[in-house]
Parts: sequence; structure tokens; C-alpha cells
Amino acid sequence: MEPTALKKIGLWMDQSHAFFLGYADEAGTFLEDIPSSIVTRPRIDGEGSDTTRLGASPSPASNHEYELRLNQGIREIWVIKSYDLGATWTSPENITTQVHRPNHPAANPAYIHTADWRHYANTPGHALQISEGRYKGRLYVAANHSVGDPQERFREYRAHGFYSDDHGKSYQLSESLTFPGSNESTAAPLSQDRLLMSVRNQEGTVRQRILAYSSDGGATWEEEYFEPQLPDPVCQGSLL
Repeated sequence: MEPTALKKIGLWMDQSHAFFLGYADEAGTFLEDIPSSIVTRPRIDGEGSDTTRLGASPSPASNHEYELRLNQGIREIWVIKSYDLGATWTSPENITTQVHRPNHPAANPAYIHTADWRHYANTPGHALQISEGRYKGRLYVAANHSVGDPQERFREYRAHGFYSDDHGKSYQLSESLTFPGSNESTAAPLSQDRLLMSVRNQEGTVRQRILAYSSDGGATWEEEYFEPQLPDPVCQGSLL
């Protein structure tokens, strides 16, 4: 099949190769196989049997999640803003000290929090802005982090959120969930100033979503539980 006849290009990766596939009229054709370097990373109990990853850079800018859990790197949180619907953007602003609690002064002397958060990730879904009620205008971002040394079945993970009440000039952290292994999270506003967070259970012992409810716009959590009506195979789940 000629490349010009292709309507879609697909990429599939395993632990040592990247495979490019072309598609046209529901028919696929193999295009190219690109070998990739493999770096072995030890795993702990509960992480599965996979011991490899693509990419060989040991720099803090590209640390693997397990390296971050060992405090061998840092995840920072930066913000850029647009005041003309995305035509132009401000310079990036580092808000790590406002929304993260790392203990990694080698990366930045300001990162000396005794809370010792390590791995960090914002929601894989979307942020939100509360549109009514007491917290109208609040910008809210669901997130998660790990605390201290790696534990079996990712039990050091905790979901949390952060928010701004001044249109992004400053940010505050919410409480963290108490569930060990609470991980990727996404949030949605409810009526009467309440907010719902739906969370992946990385521990995997209960294959259900963790739901958490807040009555103060996501600053604190009054209720957390496994929801039997939302089965979860340990993956990201979105809220619309």
C-alpha cells in the first residue's frame, strides 16, 4: 500500500520496539519497526512482573515513576496562562511549593518538606471551575502523590486536590484522602457547595472506585468509601 493512500497512522509500543502501522479503508499495513533501548528497573511486591521500560535517560527531567517513589527525582508543577483564548501565553510559573510537599533539596533548596511527598501527578482527566454557590469561581485540580518509601501494593499513594480562589494567582492544597493506594483522581462539582472525587484504587485489593465527598468545595473530605456500583479494574476513570 502506498503511504499516500493511508488515512491513519498508528503507533504500538512494547518493551523493546515501536511499531508503526498504516490504515486505509479498515485495512492495516505494517510500516516500520524501530528498536528502543531497554532499562531494567527493580520492582517491589505488588508491582507486577514487568521489569523494563522504554528510554535510557537517568536525568530528573525524565524519571520513571518508581525512581520518583525512591526519591531519585522530582515532579514539579508549573502553570501557564492565556488571556486571549490561547493565542498567546504567559511565561511558565513554578507553583510546586504551593501544591506539592517534596523533600528533595538537591533539586531546589525550597523542597524541604518533612511530609516527604515523592511521586506526583495531576488528574489524567480535567480540572474544573465551580460555577455557583459559596465557592463560585474556584479553580479545582484533582491530583495524587506518594508519601515516603515505596510500600507493598502502592499503599503509600494518596489522592488529593488543589485549588485557587483568586483566578490562579495563588493555590492551596486540599486534605489528602485517607485510603491507602488512592491514586489517579478526577472531580466534579455537585449542588449545595459539595464536590465529588472519583479515585482509582491502585492497591487493587478491592476492584471498585473510591468516592470521596466534600461539603466545602474540595478543601476537606467528609466521606470516603468504595462504591460497589462502579467496578474498577485499576485504571483511570473520568467524570463529565
